[in-house]
Amino acid sequence: MKNLLMVSDSFIEGGLETHISTFLKYLKIRNPHLNIHFLSEFKKKPYFDDIDLYSYCHDYQSTSNQTFYSRILSIRNYAKSLVNTHGFDVIHSHPFASIFSSFMLAQEHNIPLAITLHGKISCNVPDRFLSKFFFKKILPNSIVFSVNPSVKPTDNTYYLPNPIDENFWNDKENCDNEGFILIVSRLDADKFKGIDKVLNKLSELNYPIVVAGEGQYKSFLEKKYPNVEFKGGLSQIQLKDLIKKAYVVCGMGRVVLESLFLRKPTLIMNYEGQLDILDSEEKIEKYSLFNFNGSNIENPISINKS
Repeated sequence: MKNLLMVSDSFIEGGLETHISTFLKYLKIRNPHLNIHFLSEFKKKPYFDDIDLYSYCHDYQSTSNQTFYSRILSIRNYAKSLVNTHGFDVIHSHPFASIFSSFMLAQEHNIPLAITLHGKISCNVPDRFLSKFFFKKILPNSIVFSVNPSVKPTDNTYYLPNPIDENFWNDKENCDNEGFILIVSRLDADKFKGIDKVLNKLSELNYPIVVAGEGQYKSFLEKKYPNVEFKGGLSQIQLKDLIKKAYVVCGMGRVVLESLFLRKPTLIMNYEGQLDILDSEEKIEKYSLFNFNGSNIENPISINKS
């Protein structure tokens, strides 16, 4: 493979973006001559610090009133110009509209299509017709990867664990414990309910709480929990330093791996705001089967001042 087109709806700072960056770093190590074109809507400039990771970055900008259908067509039209100009051996797409755009291009130009699903939400299509098309047409005719082994919508779905950049996270330098509880999560509609409940529970404890993450519910939560410090979106370096200073780290998905890698006490949460502590290898193995999204929490821990 000489030319790869990677397509993602948006590129902010979170688990999906870190997955893509880490994945592409490994690809570049194995194939230094690989030309990577990356099409996305770049929300945060810090990710352009890694621009040498990709041969070319193409910044697609959507409009605020864009429908799901119009977004599919806009991404497809932008990507089509790249296909016509450069030609690609493989198209690799991530959720959501990008999958439909990429499939249209792959079929039109006879290019193999790979798709990475990042959890059950990746299969939630906001339209009955498109949902049927997604499951009956797109998935069976694509190479499908899933970072969550419990999400396997077709027989041709391959488990692709979230990679950890060990060179970055394998830090033996000690950092002073500053005694705060760190919650790392997007503050969007998908995770808002769980974050709200977790903050309500943890606020009962006599520990400062710090939240790292961005989203449309950030201002609402800031007003509801004035004693909580909200850091907003952080770079990987900033997040790593914050995790090292935390007393306990709480979250789901990738941050659980990162916290465990740095040998921090770790609480796993789910979308319903339930919590469990990862205090045994058995629990780590159990929750890894669902990519640490906490959906299989059976006996959530209770939080009290004692």
